[in-house]
Amino acid sequence: MTMVGSCCETRRFRERLGASEAEATGSSMSDAELDRLLEETTRQRIGPLWLAEIREACSGVSRHFDPAVYGVAEGSWTAGEIDDLVQDVTTEQLLKQAQLDYIIDVASSIEDVGARWSTSCSTA
Repeated sequence: MTMVGSCCETRRFRERLGASEAEATGSSMSDAELDRLLEETTRQRIGPLWLAEIREACSGVSRHFDPAVYGVAEGSWTAGEIDDLVQDVTTEQLLKQAQLDYIIDVASSIEDVGARWSTSCSTA
């Protein structure tokens, strides 16, 4: 089993354990968007759904940082610089530092995923 497989299996196991609690409180352990991301991870690790999430977070976070500090030649973040940031976050933070596995393990909703991206994008 790969690391992704083990993270997804661990998550599913925890969800099964918590299913009775969720049924009792009427809450959901997951949401459809998060389920699609988890399925994509099982199939191809990082695909278009994950990249869209990463791009959205990087676009939002970059607005709060001076582009000159990050070596951006223009006075504002362009689509190309955002793409570079997405690439950096994907390779350095999510894959090399195993933050994708961490996010998969701890996220219980799509909002949790977004909150984790903000941290990854701002530390890239």
